[in-house]
Amino acid sequence: MNVLFKADGTKTPAPPQNGTDYELSELQGLVGGWIEVVNLQESGYILVVNEEGLLKGLPWNPAASAVAGMDIVGDAVLCPSDCLK
Repeated sequence: MNVLFKADGTKTPAPPQNGTDYELSELQGLVGGWIEVVNLQESGYILVVNEEGLLKGLPWNPAASAVAGMDIVGDAVLCPSDCLK
């Protein structure tokens, strides 16, 4: 499951362009800047967020926050942890 949680509340599929794993530039484009990885405990999934989201004043993302169990701002990508190489 690879999902883009947009801060406006929309969710869209976001599979890697090559079908297996993301390129850094691809993730940066999806979250709008430098990336930060949030490990989702033992689930085998990660949430990729904008590292500077708070500094840039990005809006709160309720769906991503619910998944992460913490406040997340800006757009975020949920993906299996092995999608990053």
